[in-house]
Amino acid sequence: MFDNQHVKPSHISYLCIKPIKKYAKMEQVTILTNETDIKKIVNDIVNELKKNEQPIEEQPQERLLTSAETCKFLRCSKPTLHRWKKAGIVPFIRLGGNIRYRVSDLTELTKGGR
Repeated sequence: MFDNQHVKPSHISYLCIKPIKKYAKMEQVTILTNETDIKKIVNDIVNELKKNEQPIEEQPQERLLTSAETCKFLRCSKPTLHRWKKAGIVPFIRLGGNIRYRVSDLTELTKGGR
């Protein structure tokens, strides 16, 4: 159906399916364009996407502590930290299989009292 010898790089081909009663007829539709037209179309699309693009505000990275670092920060043992975590006293985040603690959450916890 498609003969690569007859298709030139400046041709865009796709199949158009037209339903005819119970059967579908496939026909090849070829749109002739040149390289500059394709470049213009791509540039127009890219410019339109850039117009609608929202700037990403860079937020400063907050330091995350491991369980050992958190125990030092809170001056508690690992079993105590685990108990506080399960009770919801110490907020934590899960990154994959790792548990980390935000320094800001821990600072707020220590200022507010336990």
